[in-house]
Amino acid sequence: MPRGLRIVHPVVQDRNLTHFGGIFLIHRFCQKLEIRRHLQKMVRLRQRAGRYHPADLILAIVYALIVGIPRLSKTKILQGNGVFQRIVGLDHYPYASSLRRFLKRAEPATIQDINRVHDHLRRTLFYLPRPRTSLLFDFDSSVLTVYGKSIEGARVGYNPHRRGARSYQPLLGFESHTREFWHGILRPGNVQSTTGAIEFLQACLAKTPPLHLPPAAARGCRFLQSGIHQAIGSS
Repeated sequence: MPRGLRIVHPVVQDRNLTHFGGIFLIHRFCQKLEIRRHLQKMVRLRQRAGRYHPADLILAIVYALIVGIPRLSKTKILQGNGVFQRIVGLDHYPYASSLRRFLKRAEPATIQDINRVHDHLRRTLFYLPRPRTSLLFDFDSSVLTVYGKSIEGARVGYNPHRRGARSYQPLLGFESHTREFWHGILRPGNVQSTTGAIEFLQACLAKTPPLHLPPAAARGCRFLQSGIHQAIGSS
């Protein structure tokens, strides 16, 4: 993916304006974080050489989600938006079929590598704009309905949206102060909401960088963390 536009003059009162002009700020932010370089360096992708580099396909999906396009079938609108393509540095936005093939060929190790890139970026930004002194985790489960009988891992379980349909029940963890996504696991749809919660908490704690705390608070935090680990061990 080329560098894209570097100088933009915003206009809000003209005709025929793109709805996606704000992606310029997101694109520059991604460039500042060197996300493409991290994807190229840290993500193992066994993909055949094609028109697009795998890192560009990942960013194309991320950009589509950011501008509010939840499904690959709806990304066609970006293929005809020349301003959007110029901003992000694409000669042509990938077809939905190309994005589907890319995701279908992605192995579990590839998904874990993308997660490693996310964790690396979180560690990079964790102490900005100022050191944090507390974290508050918010865990929640959700129901993700899928269609088809041969989808790996999908099971029939509690589904308030479509009774009797196969689904996943992912467990998601966020940091409540910033609403930042912290960790997530994909589970079959027939599990209880608390299934794997202890291991999930351990994984979240393992991803927590050191906090900047006063000495007394740090001792209390270590004591509390020790108590949590003991409770986990005795569960």
